[in-house]
Amino acid sequence: SYIVKDITLGVRRPESHLTSVRRGTVTDRDTLLKVENGIQNCVSSRYDAKVIVCLLELLYYTGMRPAEAEVLTRADIHRDFISITKELGSSLDEQNVVRRPKTPNSIRNVPIHENLKPILKELLEFAKYDSIFMRECGEYMSSTWIGNIIRRVCKKEGIEFNMYRLRHNMATSLVTNKIDSITTMELLGHAHYDMSLYYANSNDELKKDAINLVS
Repeated sequence: SYIVKDITLGVRRPESHLTSVRRGTVTDRDTLLKVENGIQNCVSSRYDAKVIVCLLELLYYTGMRPAEAEVLTRADIHRDFISITKELGSSLDEQNVVRRPKTPNSIRNVPIHENLKPILKELLEFAKYDSIFMRECGEYMSSTWIGNIIRRVCKKEGIEFNMYRLRHNMATSLVTNKIDSITTMELLGHAHYDMSLYYANSNDELKKDAINLVS
């Protein structure tokens, strides 16, 4: 008998053609509230806990990038909108450096949801610093620092959550509610609509509706 080599075993598909399984990247309001409650219970500084909760509410109602929210100042909060002109990042020499966003599209104004207005009003009255999301010690609340707290809460509560899920929530809401592409891109600070679509996630109910539309 002869051994026949299967040449297809040596064929590799391009990465762009590989099937990938996307992890769930959205969350729901109940999960967010559970995370916020856990933060209030596990963070020793009541000041820090309150500011983190306000930050999460801001991300939920605006879809901002965490790094954009972490450097907001009082001057950035207007009556009906928030000005986004900078972000928190790192350089070769320093951590938590305030810098301009990477792309011009990230510089934008985001309207303030009616539910967010009283939260921001209370935060502005409560905050000790001009940068409203600073820790009680006067340091910036970096995504790494907040992320470590959130991971402890999630492990204790047995839930999955991270701050970027709130941005995915906003993208999903905008796309599935058929908000026009220009508005969606400008609210999220994207240069291309494809990126907004990538951030959006479907769900079982939407899939069911789509199937039912097929005649």
